[in-house]
Amino acid sequence: MKKILILSANPKSTSQLRLDEEVRNIHTRLEHSKNRDQFEVITRLAVRVDDLHHALLYKEPQIVHFCGHGSGSDGLMLVNNSGELQFVSTKSLAKLFKLFKDKVECVLLNACYSEVQAKAIHQNIDYVIGMNQAISDRAAIKFTVGFYDAIGAGKSYEDAFELGCISIDLEGIPESETPVLLKPVFIGYNYNVEPPKKDFNDLHELLTKRNWKEANVETHRIILEISNKKYRWQLDKQTIKRFPCDDLRTIDELWVYFSEKEFSFSTQKRIYSQCFERFGVLNYNLFGERVGWKSEKGWHTYDNYPVPTHRGHFPKPPHLFNIQNTLKVCLLPLAISLIVCFFLFFFNQPVVGVLTVIIGFNIALLSFIIYTSSYLEGLEWMISLTSKLEECEQ
Repeated sequence: MKKILILSANPKSTSQLRLDEEVRNIHTRLEHSKNRDQFEVITRLAVRVDDLHHALLYKEPQIVHFCGHGSGSDGLMLVNNSGELQFVSTKSLAKLFKLFKDKVECVLLNACYSEVQAKAIHQNIDYVIGMNQAISDRAAIKFTVGFYDAIGAGKSYEDAFELGCISIDLEGIPESETPVLLKPVFIGYNYNVEPPKKDFNDLHELLTKRNWKEANVETHRIILEISNKKYRWQLDKQTIKRFPCDDLRTIDELWVYFSEKEFSFSTQKRIYSQCFERFGVLNYNLFGERVGWKSEKGWHTYDNYPVPTHRGHFPKPPHLFNIQNTLKVCLLPLAISLIVCFFLFFFNQPVVGVLTVIIGFNIALLSFIIYTSSYLEGLEWMISLTSKLEECEQ
């Protein structure tokens, strides 16, 4: 679930803005969107300095939306304990958001002259929107409506920004050029123009269409092909350790670029680095829950995993443990052996019947061991790749 933190401030000594209407519009647009279950909107009104870092620290939002007054180089206008104006400097905001760069994906500063703060925050946050001049209440609200309509429909931050500007334009308000989007610049291939070299054409096309599940399968195929292996279980740690860094970086960059850092090996690396317990032991269950591979019902297989709403969900390992599927696989040979045993007893062959049950039990036990081990292999497969990526970046 993606969290959206709305921060509003209208100090006593400043002109009154229609902030309530802007906040209400955000809630309304998302509540009526097709993906409404994927968002949690958190609102903080009359924001003070302490409220700002407290909300970022404990709510861990992916989108931060500020609405209020800006004053260019002086900073953003928050309130103090008396409701009076208190500036927050550009430098302080940049330092604050640097601490949350692994969580926050997009910052929208819907305030006059906030491009200065947007540029500073963009040093650590990929997508930041600011205003290059004063913006009217009407234009600010229309931009918000268009932006969150697109977000609710599952569009990218770039598309949401464009729809926000178009919404201003459609109303005949001459301020559609006021919002400014600062976005990441990827060095290397222009993935929108041409796919990377080697055999990544299919992966490039699938990611362009945002077909995440098919792209995931194609990623497995590419890794096997480059490793000169036929089956996934042949990808041991030593094989992955020898995997070419250029190819792994290309795969990761493609996922990063087209998912806007939502899905990639590097995204997973940042998440699992937060899931270690005492003595450096990785909590597999916590990691699985963070990336959406595991729920209260157990680990999701390819047949039953839900629509991905968790950051780091892809690329997903080929096999993960699921108790229901495991029981089906393991109990089937045991059930067959019991049925055969019943008929053998019926035909006065008790010894053979007992041997059949023993064989069936051993097959079931062996199936359980093999099937559950694939769960750990799947996670180790992912961890080995992310570790290799970290090694390639050094």
